[in-house]
Amino acid sequence: MNKTGTRVTAVTEVYWSATVNDGKEKRNKGIVSYNKDMLVYVAFEFDQDRITDEQLESVAKSIEIKRWK
Repeated sequence: MNKTGTRVTAVTEVYWSATVNDGKEKRNKGIVSYNKDMLVYVAFEFDQDRITDEQLESVAKSIEIKRWK
């Protein structure tokens, strides 16, 4: 997890219930990030078989939500 006074970014598991996924449960890797001051968030989902934990952490550390100038 990467946390500052106004921003938080975390790696998480994405769970798809069989009810909404053609009768099959599915799990993937994900990243969620939000900025409390701007009241915005982003979420990313990655195929768990196509990204390593190291790659996922690297992507998560690179996320920064800020105002466009």
